[in-house]
Amino acid sequence: MATHVFEGKAFTRSLAMIGYDKIPWNFGLVLAMTFEEGIGGDVAYDRSRCGHQMTLHNTPTWLQEASGLTVLYLDQTLPEWLDASAADTNISLNFTTQDFSIGAWINVDDLSANRMILCRGLLDADGYHCAILMDGTIVLYTSQAAAGGQNQSSYSAAGEIVTGIWYFVGFTRCDAVVNVYKNGLDVTNTHGIHVDPDASARELHIGIYDDEIGSPFAGMMWNPRVWRNVVVPDYHWQEMFELERGLFGV
Repeated sequence: MATHVFEGKAFTRSLAMIGYDKIPWNFGLVLAMTFEEGIGGDVAYDRSRCGHQMTLHNTPTWLQEASGLTVLYLDQTLPEWLDASAADTNISLNFTTQDFSIGAWINVDDLSANRMILCRGLLDADGYHCAILMDGTIVLYTSQAAAGGQNQSSYSAAGEIVTGIWYFVGFTRCDAVVNVYKNGLDVTNTHGIHVDPDASARELHIGIYDDEIGSPFAGMMWNPRVWRNVVVPDYHWQEMFELERGLFGV
C-alpha cells in the first residue's frame, strides 16, 4: 500500500487492486481513449468525463493483446486516424495558458516518416501536437501566429523509440516548461521555452496531422489521454507505467 497526494487529496491504495475510476491520476482527464470496440467496430469510447465523440476514418483495425486488451492498429498507407470536432473539443482541449499533460501507449512499426500521436493545432499558427520523429525522437510542439508564425518544441534524444516495441510516452506542460517521458521516466533532452499556444479552432486528431495527410501513425496505439490543468508528477508517470505495463508484456 502507498499514500500519495494528488490535486490536494490523499490516497492510499494497492496498484494491483484498484478500479479505473478510483485511480487518482484519472481524475483530471479530459480525454481517455481506451479503444473499447463498439458494435460493428465503428465506435471508440472516451472514458473521460467529457465523453468526446470520436470518428474513425478508413476503418482502423481492432487487435487484441495476449492480456486480452483491445488496441487499435492504424495503417499509414491509407491513412487511418480518429478525430473529434472543433466544437466538441473547444472547451476541454483548446489549451492556451493552461497547464496540461498527454500520455499514450504506442507501438510504431514504421519510422520512414514522422508519426503523429495527437494533434490539435497547426504548426506556426496555433495549438499543439506531439509525435515520434523519423529518428525515434519523442517531441511536443506549441505554436503561435505571431511574427509570421512560430513554434517551440521540447524533445528527447534520438533513438528513444524503435519499431516493434510497446512504449508508454508522456508530456507535461507547466508554464513555459515541457517535459517528455518514456516508460515512466523523464527523458527530456532539450527544453524549448514554450510561449502560450494561440487558441485553436481545429479538430482534435489522433494518429494524423491537422491536414489529415501528414505524419500518419503507423502501428498500434492504446489509451491516448489528456489532462487539463494537471501537471502529472514524475511518480505518477512511474506508477501508471508499472500499473499498465503488464497489459503489453513490457
